[in-house]
Amino acid sequence: FVDDAQELTEAEIGLLKAIFGDALSGVTLCGDSASAVALARRTQPDATFALAKRHVTLRGVHRKARLEVQRLSGPAQEADFIGDTVVGWIASGVPPERIAVIFRSVRNVGLYERALLDRNVATAVSGDVNLFADRRVLDALALLWNVHDPFRHDWLMRTLSGAIGLSDASLVALCSDPPDPQRALFTFDEEPAPTVRSSRWNAKRDLRLGWNVVRGEVDDALSSDAAQRVARFRSRREEWIRLAGSADLATLARTVWRDALPREGEYDSARARSQQLILRRLLSRLSAFVAEREERQLGDVLQDAEQRLESDLEGCEDFGSGDGFVQMLNVDAAQGRQFERVIIADVRPGAFPLWYAPEAFLFSPKLGMIPKENVGDARASRTAKFSYYMFANKAPQHYNDRERRALRYAMARATNTVLVSSWGTPTRGITAPELLEELR
Repeated sequence: FVDDAQELTEAEIGLLKAIFGDALSGVTLCGDSASAVALARRTQPDATFALAKRHVTLRGVHRKARLEVQRLSGPAQEADFIGDTVVGWIASGVPPERIAVIFRSVRNVGLYERALLDRNVATAVSGDVNLFADRRVLDALALLWNVHDPFRHDWLMRTLSGAIGLSDASLVALCSDPPDPQRALFTFDEEPAPTVRSSRWNAKRDLRLGWNVVRGEVDDALSSDAAQRVARFRSRREEWIRLAGSADLATLARTVWRDALPREGEYDSARARSQQLILRRLLSRLSAFVAEREERQLGDVLQDAEQRLESDLEGCEDFGSGDGFVQMLNVDAAQGRQFERVIIADVRPGAFPLWYAPEAFLFSPKLGMIPKENVGDARASRTAKFSYYMFANKAPQHYNDRERRALRYAMARATNTVLVSSWGTPTRGITAPELLEELR
């Protein structure tokens, strides 16, 4: 019995055939072709279900929500409208966790998230957004980097300007030569630099900020308030280093964040609760990495997080969002879930649907490799073979049909009300369809 069979790839179907035979004897495929909406998995559900010799189709409709359509003048106006709408629903008695704001992709939804947080509505973003690129995660990772390597000045500067709250003048002073520049020319055996730096003639400049913070050699050049903040950070860092030698990663991270990471908003406010949720998700990721090998050190964990920051394949799972959080999801993350009220936001060409952008080379079983662009002195930017293939196979039309299916699937997540919103003047729908206008 294979559930969600619409998500089967050709390789997975080949595995089933290898186990049960080409006829798939004894295999039951259960799924819904309309649910094949994932961006990363290009499957063929109709071809998959055609393998079955007998079909049972369930046609009952279990969710039939009231549809509302709204177009605003700009993105800020749409975000404010969504925020006011969600506040109104919560005031009417709808639990926040029964409300979802769905996008095609949640990689750039900071404007909508801020609109809800400004109205003291806690949010939980899940889907194809990179958790490690979140500003709150970067602030938390910076503190851990300060414990491991104070000479990673990119992370140290983030802490000094953010968590510690130093002014630009104080940062300039910390980056300056100490009053006794002779001392900085030497690295004493009892104070070895924990990192290896280049052998350029000005290599000592690579260590100056870190040494000034760790040793306090330019504290006299700082204002009294700034000097106290740096001294407090220095004292806490020494405590964290001692703790790192005996405690596990989770204990160290919680201690560091509790001591030095500023809380966003008032206690138990929406911003504070959303920040705590992000930190729990981050700690879960870091702990999972440590669990793979017990000998992993703090530096290994931080280097892995830094590599994940640059990845396009990272996501943010729905971990521990629980009660009291309005869910902000992409369509993939909303699969299999239902909510009382749903808002499908930013339904405009380029956002929902996403632009159709084929790869530089396509492959056809009949035509072979198909390059997209001409080179050399060719007049046309597109090859004739590529233009023919796109027209004959109607690739853009199939892609846009998949996007329409994704919109219908997102609308079906609501049991009471579904609101579809967009902003700006509608286009003619030539390059990409205007899905909101099609709903009218």
